[in-house]
Amino acid sequence: MLRLRQALDDGDGLSLRAAEREAQVSRKTIERTLDGEVLPDFGAIARLEEWLSRDLWPGPEIRAGRDRHAAEE
Repeated sequence: MLRLRQALDDGDGLSLRAAEREAQVSRKTIERTLDGEVLPDFGAIARLEEWLSRDLWPGPEIRAGRDRHAAEE
């Protein structure tokens, strides 16, 4: 998940241990996600998004592209 890696790299002192403690997502899950081994469940994504104050899962931009494509037809 590129957005997760960017969020952790951009954050001021954000660490996997802080994510585990504050977002209640295991450090191992985050490591495995960053390594491309697993996709976290929706609950973990939602907790990470809340903790990081940013979207990790594609949302509005995907819908906007789909809406734009439908309007062109």
